[in-house]
Amino acid sequence: GWRLILAIPTTLAGIAGAGAMADGSFEQGLREEAAASLAEGCAALPGDVVAAVRQAGRGREYETNRMSMDLEWRPADAESQRPQWRVEVLATRPSKFRPWTLSTLRAYHAEEAAQSSSAGPPPQSRYWEPNSPGPLTWKLVWQA
Repeated sequence: GWRLILAIPTTLAGIAGAGAMADGSFEQGLREEAAASLAEGCAALPGDVVAAVRQAGRGREYETNRMSMDLEWRPADAESQRPQWRVEVLATRPSKFRPWTLSTLRAYHAEEAAQSSSAGPPPQSRYWEPNSPGPLTWKLVWQA
């Protein structure tokens, strides 16, 4: 009687915990694979960006067994608070019980967008300052 009543929620909680641990492990494996590919394939990318990819937060997982991770990086000693590098990771998997497979990996470098002085503030700018630098454009540097 009562043992069965306690065993069912305990079993379900254990299964959910094991699933969460497996998901974390699969995601860490994806970050390691992405960092290794970046370090090997993109010589222009600073080593700190590769380290940041390894330590990136959780990605966005979609119901279609796809994942997207975006990371924007700037040097710690930079005067500007603006990012200088952006890494985009896309992955897929056949089911929740399988590890992620890297499908697309892109590295971008920031460049100041050309803008005319008569153009006014950039679109959808809530807190615009006239002396602030213009918007950034991302130039694709490397893709795998």
